[in-house]
Amino acid sequence: MATNNILTINVRGINEDKKRKTIFNWINNVHGKIIFLQETFCKNDCPKDGWDGDIIHNHTKISNSKGVAIMLHKSLKYNITNIHKKDDARALLINLDIESESYNFAYMHQQTRIPGLNFSKP
Repeated sequence: MATNNILTINVRGINEDKKRKTIFNWINNVHGKIIFLQETFCKNDCPKDGWDGDIIHNHTKISNSKGVAIMLHKSLKYNITNIHKKDDARALLINLDIESESYNFAYMHQQTRIPGLNFSKP
C-alpha cells in the first residue's frame, strides 16, 4: 500500500449538516484516505455529502448513542471483500484489497468504564 493518511476521530455526532461538512472538509484538507469515526450517533447510514468515497457504518436505531464508521477515499483503488458488524454498534471489521494487497481493518469503541476492570496509577 502506498503512503496513506489513516485517521481516527471521535466526532460526537455527524447528523448536523454544518458539523459533518466541517469534519469532512478537514479530513479532505489533511488528505485523509482511511478514516475511523467513533460516536457518529447516526440512526441510519451516515450521509456522504462532501466525501469522495465509501462510508461503511455500524449504527443503532437510537440517536445520540454509539456508532462507528470507516471511511475510504475513492483514490485508494480498493475492493471490499467482507464487512462484519457487532450488534451493539460499537465494532466494525472490514476485509478489503487495496492495490492487490489484502487488509483487515477493525475498529472498536468501547465504554469507558467496564465493570470489574480498573485501571489505576501504580
